[in-house]
Amino acid sequence: MRRLSYACLLAVFISMPAHAQQDNTCNALGPVCDRAIERAQDDQARSRLLFQRGYLKVEANRTLEAMADLDLAVRFDPGNASALRERAYIANELGDYELAERDLEDWAQLQPANVEFYRERAYARFFLGKLDGALADRVKVVELLPDDAPALSARGDDLMWAGKFEEAARDFTRERELAEKAGDANRVRLAHEQLSDLALWSANSGANAAANCKAATKAGAFNGGKLIGDCTVAFLSSKTGADKAEALTTRSTAWLIGQQNEANSTRDKQIAAALDPQDPKWHSNLGYAYVQARHSWAGEREFDKAIALERSWYALAGRAAARLNLQKVGAAKEDALASLAIQPNELAHVVLGDIAMLDPADRTQAKTHWMTAYKLGNRGDGLMARLESVGVGDPAREP
Repeated sequence: MRRLSYACLLAVFISMPAHAQQDNTCNALGPVCDRAIERAQDDQARSRLLFQRGYLKVEANRTLEAMADLDLAVRFDPGNASALRERAYIANELGDYELAERDLEDWAQLQPANVEFYRERAYARFFLGKLDGALADRVKVVELLPDDAPALSARGDDLMWAGKFEEAARDFTRERELAEKAGDANRVRLAHEQLSDLALWSANSGANAAANCKAATKAGAFNGGKLIGDCTVAFLSSKTGADKAEALTTRSTAWLIGQQNEANSTRDKQIAAALDPQDPKWHSNLGYAYVQARHSWAGEREFDKAIALERSWYALAGRAAARLNLQKVGAAKEDALASLAIQPNELAHVVLGDIAMLDPADRTQAKTHWMTAYKLGNRGDGLMARLESVGVGDPAREP
């Protein structure tokens, strides 16, 4: 759904003027394509070839290289609608939602807005915290595709975020009916999951709901039976982005602890950061969620945002972990040491221990860092496994 099909790419080529087709030798990655770009006679021709090479790189899972080609394609020809559209798709996938929204708007000025425009813009708007705009686009998609199960599914999700639970239930039920008729077992299962989530969103403690959500954060108790619904009430009734982000952050922990639902937990963190982007702790929280999900590239980006707002030990330690996962060892070590200079913490010591283990001669140093993390309070299975790897069976008995 989020990729241009080969048929679409072929249609782009066929629609080119004859002279442009003669220059079009970017039907495969390699030196022939590269030379064609270098020899292009004008900016528009070069832009078309860069778009095609970028598309091929996407198909080869060379996404960041593809993005560089598409950037150049748009720079050479701002009217290249295909490049704008493809860059918007990739920007959405990479989490650069502001760029995606801008490119989609520019694309719509060049070509009539179609269902993919509304679908993609809804996606970008949602993660920018523009929830009303996202819902409006989802409504438009269903108007264009009234019996499309994915369109109903997406609109149902956004209706939940608007607090329109009955309408959401109707969309999910219709989605399930269509999926059952089509024999789409995966879609049927998704509809059941959405209806189950909807039940948690809508079950709350009534007049005390918002207060219960706030109390859970203070008490550190996130496993209450109606906490997800209570925090939903707090989110929907809050007037400021900061208060909405606070409610979503509590709900994200309830999803993780009470429901073991990492995906819903991360999504709440994403919207919290979007609704209150000037608070560094929301970006740090999201960064840790990304690192936990092995998406360290996105994690590093969120920690960058947090550190730009406030250089905290928490964000620096998180970025150190993300950078080590990305094999930026020197930068990871620098961040970990900077974190410790602000405040002793277990997170930075774990990273420094992991860095030390990259050199067999530094196993003693690794053990020192990991034992320090243990003494600072880390009792996680990951740390215990690390300590065991350097000969520490019972860290409580270690000198």
